Amino acid sequence: MYDEKISVILPVRNGDRDELLRAINSIYAQKHENFEVLLIDDGSDKDFAAVLDEVAKMDERIKLHHISPSGVSGARNYAIDIAEGDVITFLDGDDTLRPFAFVEALALLQNKNIDGVIGGTVYISYGSSPIEKESPFSYEELKKRSVKLTLGRIHKTRSECIGEPYRFEDAYINRGIAARFIKKRVFSDNAHRYPVGIKLYEDAIWNLQMLTELKLLYVESGWYNYYENNRSVSNSYNPDVINDMELPLSRIRKLIDLDNPGEYRAYTRVLVDSLRYVYKCLYGNPEWKPSRAGRKAVKKHLYKDEPWAEIGSKKYFKYAEKRDKEKAVLYKSRLLFLYWRLRRGSL
Repeated sequence: MYDEKISVILPVRNGDRDELLRAINSIYAQKHENFEVLLIDDGSDKDFAAVLDEVAKMDERIKLHHISPSGVSGARNYAIDIAEGDVITFLDGDDTLRPFAFVEALALLQNKNIDGVIGGTVYISYGSSPIEKESPFSYEELKKRSVKLTLGRIHKTRSECIGEPYRFEDAYINRGIAARFIKKRVFSDNAHRYPVGIKLYEDAIWNLQMLTELKLLYVESGWYNYYENNRSVSNSYNPDVINDMELPLSRIRKLIDLDNPGEYRAYTRVLVDSLRYVYKCLYGNPEWKPSRAGRKAVKKHLYKDEPWAEIGSKKYFKYAEKRDKEKAVLYKSRLLFLYWRLRRGSL
């Protein structure tokens, strides 16, 4: 058995107590017991901060830190700086880890030439429960199920990071923080931190930077349960969602090769996803009641300005997959018309 210590970084702000306990219990269910839980309270209100205080009393391995509101990137960076483990992984407060995640990840991390491993994510639809596998793969099986992210595969890995993810069996490689096990040494000298000041796609930007600088493996084993959450940021009302989208989209454009058809195709997927967020968080959200002038300004902005105008460009239609072209048309129609038709009761 391996003796490396794992630091689990778990930032939270005003979450759900039962979901948080479910996440923490999944850490305690691991077959590898040398770990610490860095529970970072990113400015919760007084009531939930008290809940976190009680949770932290469960075990001395839970290390609670109350910090000023810093955003999820700031909270993760804070935890990276104080982590005592040999390996760092990340968990959101409404998700769980599968029981053999630690054992399998550490088995592969014995390779000194590897900086980190990325396992699979299993999507758990709302109201469903995960089906847990009973035993871990052997080391030999894990090696056979590993995909080395070489320089020769860099276009594909960057495309998978922001576009269509790498899929296998019932799982996929999440383009966020899920199932990442990274050696602590790569975070020295303030390297590989999350981008502060960016509220959306911050994890995609972090992944793009890591994929081009670290020696990583994809592992075809489901380690992380991602629970569908109707209260997530991507489903909640946000009057600033368009402004929040533009900065990360511009950062992503600088990190990928838009002259490569595969990477450009992945970028088209991000644009479509962004339109979906704009619809769900703003145009299609019943809490939004703009003035007529405000409606016209947003409509013009989405049609005329970068990056939204790119959806109408020839290059977009040249490289985008058929379903993305259809979705782009559908979401633009929804963004600009459907909300107002619903308000007038014409549908």
